[in-house]
Amino acid sequence: MKAIKSNRVFRTMYYLITLFFFLHLFYFLVNLFLNYSVPFDKKSEFTIRGHISLIENNWKPMEVNSLNARCKPIFLLYKSGFVRFDFDNWKDAFNTKSVLYILFYNLWLLMGLLISFQLYIIFRSLIKTRVFEKVNTQRLRLVAATIILMPFIKNLSQKFFLSFARTNFAIEGHINNLPQNHSFYNFPYLPYILVGLLIFAIVEIYKEGMSLQSEMDLTV
Repeated sequence: MKAIKSNRVFRTMYYLITLFFFLHLFYFLVNLFLNYSVPFDKKSEFTIRGHISLIENNWKPMEVNSLNARCKPIFLLYKSGFVRFDFDNWKDAFNTKSVLYILFYNLWLLMGLLISFQLYIIFRSLIKTRVFEKVNTQRLRLVAATIILMPFIKNLSQKFFLSFARTNFAIEGHINNLPQNHSFYNFPYLPYILVGLLIFAIVEIYKEGMSLQSEMDLTV
């Protein structure tokens, strides 16, 4: 099977993926700089940022007015916020917890960049070479494995940030906790896992296509 340069759909997708990858790379580099610096604050050399939730010490349902006589609402207030730690000296910012948070958070960002890069490489090979190329199966497997691992890495980074936050500040009457959408039960692990498994299934279909192509080439 020849290269599919003439296919407008693939060419359009290739251009879009290429644009997305370079924009993603630009975002990653800008985010890497801005996330740990305060450009307009000369007193601070380094900053660490993240999200946490606040739970009241005696967390109880709030009294609310019911608009339906047959319904009894139970309302639990879950507060969340953005936290920024500014340090006068970048050396003071580093300890085991902060280093692990920065490591896992940026690993999570790199994994997203890796996925967009692999998609860019795959589509480039579809445009410039043959459709059924063995190395593309390895690239797709890497994409699938990365997608499955991403939520676990993100959750680890958030736990290290929470641990770091607990050692640096406290709000009276509240307990610092994971953001609601990062707790083990609320974080969307399942969609990532399902998408990863779907890509693994596509890889197997792709391998079958490669096998059929090889048989056709031998027959000819």
